[in-house]
Amino acid sequence: MVTGAAGFIGNALARQLHEQGVDVVAIDDFSSGKNREVAPGVPVIECDARDRSALEEILPQSIDALVHCAAQSSGEVSFDDPWDDMTRHLHATMQLLEISVARKVQHFVYTSSMAAYGNPSRLPAQETDSLVPLSFYGAGKAGTENYVRIYCRGAMAYTILRPFSVYGPGQDLANLRQGMISIYLAQLLHTGRIVVKGSLDRFRDFVHIDDAVQAYLSVLKRKQCQGSTLNLCSGAPTSVREVLEALLTTADADWNAVEVIAGTPGDQFGMYGDNSALRELANWAPDWTVELGIGNMWEQATAATRGHGI
Repeated sequence: MVTGAAGFIGNALARQLHEQGVDVVAIDDFSSGKNREVAPGVPVIECDARDRSALEEILPQSIDALVHCAAQSSGEVSFDDPWDDMTRHLHATMQLLEISVARKVQHFVYTSSMAAYGNPSRLPAQETDSLVPLSFYGAGKAGTENYVRIYCRGAMAYTILRPFSVYGPGQDLANLRQGMISIYLAQLLHTGRIVVKGSLDRFRDFVHIDDAVQAYLSVLKRKQCQGSTLNLCSGAPTSVREVLEALLTTADADWNAVEVIAGTPGDQFGMYGDNSALRELANWAPDWTVELGIGNMWEQATAATRGHGI
């Protein structure tokens, strides 16, 4: 079972699982996700993970693994309605944990976030570092991690993944409040300009969606990952300036297209992670560079735009 299967990571993961011959149950409440299918003939079933009765009705009795990707996914948006943000993380996850134990799920994989760290005192961020989140979104992820660890203790195997800045084809280019590369690319594609909220010296650890999906698949296959909390990251920092340089070069645009304005609340200044634990336990390594990834994303986005006659 994959929750959040209408969203960016969840849909890409569910599609890969289906293509590998896995029987996938895909659910989403469509509050933000757009994809109504995982693949031809495999629909995403509408269900709010906070609704226990709906889960009981939809879920099969036998589930080997549950990958929980569903959530409100923006630090900025979490300030709009902290209560709703909390229920989409903690409440939904508790419902899924309870039903997973009841259905004897063997492996519960929880999707946390780099936002749980806040601004760490040292970089790269390691899984054992203190969590001091700066947004309600990050607080929701950090708190829910502990519920997963405690609830699964002695009842069910678990793995917690902390994705850093995942990007790539399939990301929602209509959502200008979540993501960084996707926001800049969408702005440049549709308006010819890029509005940057905050310093160009900020930096992130970008992970291409193909690399992220391979990490999830590896975690599901390898028992060594069970009971672990793992950074899903490239292990290298990339500044906003470097992202813009790559995007402008790819789009054959110049810096006159860029406008810098004030930042957003709860935004981390700089973040990159140590991925050595994921590399070792999952036998995983990223393949995509940011430059190649941006080129790949731009090519597919422009092809889709041409296909719709825009």
